[in-house]
Amino acid sequence: MVKNGGPIFRPVRFEFGQVHIAGGYTAKPTAAKTKTVQGPDNTQTLYVKMAANEPWLLAATSGSGDKNRSAFGRTSLLDIMRVHIVRLSDGTDALEGAPVVAAADHDQMNEIGSVSVAPKGAGVTLLGADTRGRVRYYKSRAKSCIVTVNLASRCHEIDPTCTQMRSVKLFITDRKTVWLSIDDVAWAVKYLFDQHHLKGVPLVDDDDAGPGSGVVESVPEGP
Repeated sequence: MVKNGGPIFRPVRFEFGQVHIAGGYTAKPTAAKTKTVQGPDNTQTLYVKMAANEPWLLAATSGSGDKNRSAFGRTSLLDIMRVHIVRLSDGTDALEGAPVVAAADHDQMNEIGSVSVAPKGAGVTLLGADTRGRVRYYKSRAKSCIVTVNLASRCHEIDPTCTQMRSVKLFITDRKTVWLSIDDVAWAVKYLFDQHHLKGVPLVDDDDAGPGSGVVESVPEGP
C-alpha cells in the first residue's frame, strides 16, 4: 500500500487566445500574462502583467530574456507605478470608483506571496512584522479597482523637464503587481526601451559641445 503524501496534482487547464507581444528590440512575439477585467460600464479590457521577470518585456526593452544580462535594473517606470499603487492601496491618494470584476483567466497561484516590501519612499502604513520579519499590511483599499494615474509621457533620461502627462490605467490586485491596460503597453515599452538604452544617463543634445566647451585656453605669446 502506498502512503498518501506524493506530489500535488493540479487540475488540468487549457489556455486559448493567449496574447503575444513583439516590438522594441525583438520581432519575435512572446507570450504575455494577461487578465480580462470588466469595467463599471460592462466593457471588458485586457490588462498585461508588467514585471522585470517577464520574458516578453525583457526581450522588447533590453534585447535579452535574462534580467541579469541587461540594464533593466536601471529603469524606473515599474517602480513609479508601484509607488502609485501603494499610495492608493493605503489611502494616501484619493481613490475613485468601486471594485470591478476580473475574469479568472490567469493563474491565481502567481499572486500568492506577492505582497512583500513596498517600493522605497512609498509611505506604506504597516500593521507590524512577525518574528520572522514578514511585513503585514492593512487591507488594501484599492484591491480589484481600476485606477487612472498621470505619468510623464517621456522618461526623465529623454526629457528631464517633461510636463506632458499621460493618463495610464492600472488594475490593482495587490501592492506589488503591476497590471497595465493593453492600451498603454506600447507606450510603456517605448519608455522602458529608452531608459534601458540610456542606462539612467540623461540624453545629451547633438549641439552640446560637452564638458569644458566654455573654457578658453591661453595661447603662449611668441618671443
